[in-house]
Amino acid sequence: MAGTQIPIYGDSIREVYARNTVIDQLVNTEDRQEITEAKRGTGVVFEYQKMTDGTTSTITANTAETPSGSTTTIPVPILANEYGAGADAEIIPGGLYKLRYTVSGQLENKLRVQGNKAATAINAIGLNFVHTAIGGANNAAYVHPLGPDSGSTQFTSPVASKLVRYGTQTNSRAGYRADIDANDVYSVTWLRRQKARLMANKAFKGIMSTDMGTPIVALVAHEFVMNDLLTSMTFDAFPSVTDFISLNRLAERGLNLGMIGIFEGVLLIQSNDMVYAGAGFGGIDVYPAVMVAGGFLGKVFAPPAELPDPKADGSKFDVPEGAAVYLEPYGSIHGQRQATVSWLAYLGYGVFDPLAAHRLEVASTTGLSI
Repeated sequence: MAGTQIPIYGDSIREVYARNTVIDQLVNTEDRQEITEAKRGTGVVFEYQKMTDGTTSTITANTAETPSGSTTTIPVPILANEYGAGADAEIIPGGLYKLRYTVSGQLENKLRVQGNKAATAINAIGLNFVHTAIGGANNAAYVHPLGPDSGSTQFTSPVASKLVRYGTQTNSRAGYRADIDANDVYSVTWLRRQKARLMANKAFKGIMSTDMGTPIVALVAHEFVMNDLLTSMTFDAFPSVTDFISLNRLAERGLNLGMIGIFEGVLLIQSNDMVYAGAGFGGIDVYPAVMVAGGFLGKVFAPPAELPDPKADGSKFDVPEGAAVYLEPYGSIHGQRQATVSWLAYLGYGVFDPLAAHRLEVASTTGLSI
């Protein structure tokens, strides 16, 4: 029967997904939108409104309000493209395909591999906005409908607009990744400075809140950078999740990957994708430490019901939010029975508010030592 799923296989694929999608965790629930299959290749235009200050002009009592203007609504498009299949599709022998409704370790591994391809590709699509797009390699101009002030139509540059800082030295690294050397190391001082920059940008919305309702932000960085950060902390400042947020609430929010703790309202999430290999001075690796508040990223995706059904006698295994793994008959039914295993997705990410994130690019003493 088409579409039938064996729970052990679906659970196995979802487990792989949950371990490989750090970037997806940064998208608030309210900033996700389901779309229909018909919107693939076109996507969705979100209406974003900047927060503006109120006036302090006095008004006369008991008089009708007089409109003085309106808040500018800024369109932010997010494309939903089709991904997967093609080069990732694999032919498997008939013996495995005939055993698809039994517990077959070989078949389960084939499906896990496709689930891993789907999860890592989805993460890479989102990673482009956190790791790559803003600034490029040499402080290129970054254009976004939401400018740094109410009269602007774009950001002049990531550095001038306080979206990016290259290195931790005072009088150097004037906007180029290639200038970063071994002295540009991340520490707790810079974590605090990054959070202060987000607050100065009025990025007050959290990616979730503490049990007491306080908004929190997230720092995403390579394991080497996180080790440098922890080394710079005093013993009594070592981060803890359970002191501030219950593990159940983290799991409900989907924050279950790469979490090493929380420090002063900042969730610490590690990802080995956060590196620019050989891009620094003398060919050292450079690492982006990106602090993200709520409202930075948006996502559109087609839910499982909107993804294509498998062929007759095939199976579809849902991967959360935007993808599925397919096992379908292949070739002549009168010849040697074979099947294809592949993944497919309709989804896209986009930046809502560039001022709700800050990227600091650094070297790592840990990375240089091991």
